[in-house]
Amino acid sequence: MKAQQLSDSKGGFTNSSSKENKIKNFQEEILESTEEYVILKHDAQHLEQLTNSNKELLSNLSALYEKVSSTNGFDELRQTLLSNRALLKTIFAQDNSSSTANSCSTQLDWEHLFGCSKQELELLLSEQ
Repeated sequence: MKAQQLSDSKGGFTNSSSKENKIKNFQEEILESTEEYVILKHDAQHLEQLTNSNKELLSNLSALYEKVSSTNGFDELRQTLLSNRALLKTIFAQDNSSSTANSCSTQLDWEHLFGCSKQELELLLSEQ
């Protein structure tokens, strides 16, 4: 009785049946119809697509790196790049789409990976 009087005088506690009603209403609500669920589901699908895209880009970069790392000299490197033109174009397209899709994504450091800039590689490919 004292606890109820104390809680009533302070106004800090609410009726327990009101809490139970809120909980019951929440539990009866269809989850898929809530705005938060729809947003989270959309974000999850977007992140899944981004993850798959990044995995594909990584796979293509690994394949190109494997081919380039086995070269011995500039002429052989140039020939390898020219013979893998389709793979390079795919990588360029994936890199461009990933950077526009996610403004926070890091750009590939082409200088560090392949010893020349992306523009130089594109120029080399366009000359042939």
